[in-house]
Amino acid sequence: MYYYIFEPTKNPKELKIQDEIKVKLQTLGIVGECVTLSLAEEPKDLARVGLRKNYSTIVACGSDLLINEVGSGLIESGAVLGAIPLEEKSSFKTILGIDNYLDACDILPQRKVLTVDCGLINSSKIFITEVTIKPKKELSLSESGLIIVNFDSDFQAETKLCDIIISNVGAGEKDTEKIRELMTDEHLDIFIPDQLKEGGGFLSRLFGKKENVEKQPGGGSIFHPKRISIESRKRLVTMLSEKIIERGNLVIESYPASLKLIIKRERPKIEEEESES
Repeated sequence: MYYYIFEPTKNPKELKIQDEIKVKLQTLGIVGECVTLSLAEEPKDLARVGLRKNYSTIVACGSDLLINEVGSGLIESGAVLGAIPLEEKSSFKTILGIDNYLDACDILPQRKVLTVDCGLINSSKIFITEVTIKPKKELSLSESGLIIVNFDSDFQAETKLCDIIISNVGAGEKDTEKIRELMTDEHLDIFIPDQLKEGGGFLSRLFGKKENVEKQPGGGSIFHPKRISIESRKRLVTMLSEKIIERGNLVIESYPASLKLIIKRERPKIEEEESES
């Protein structure tokens, strides 16, 4: 049986979409208990309610933030996360291999499960996709101040205040197969943008081992560590979508094989070739 967690609707259009999804689930024969998140509840806590009720599949229907937070409540539980993403530019559409929310419903009963890594922040916060580390709003990106980044204890970098992306799905990656590989490689992607400043370059210092670093044509570099620490005397916040989930200095590491996720079951290549012929 399935335990569905829906976000509260903000307008009639969202309510209509949720009703359409519920009809689709009935048609597929995968009905279960449907609950709507309240303002007083945390998604991960509601996911654990489903676990206590012995549901083995918890489905999050809504924003990428909701899906990430529901997933954080299922870490190492043995339960499976299903996702019905509703955002137009949802990362989960690419991860799942689907085009829209009705496609997401279709893959739920197929039961193709991928065990993925997650990101672990300060040994307490979990994310599936990516987070952004940024100075607090009142700090200007041109303001004097450094962020010190340490990668796997192998090398350290110093950069001026900037937005740093920590990704479990590849910074800017759009290919479904590649993203799934990145979600199971026990590493994270760290994107640090180039900055124009005296002395040139985006890093004021970079020392130690420098393997596994990619320069990006858009202006920045990507590193592929298992563990990263970020420190600054200036105030930093960690954002998951538009929500602040942590403040201050950080240790972020890959949490290998910690979550089971339902994805689209692809047709075997031999079957595709036969149909073409």
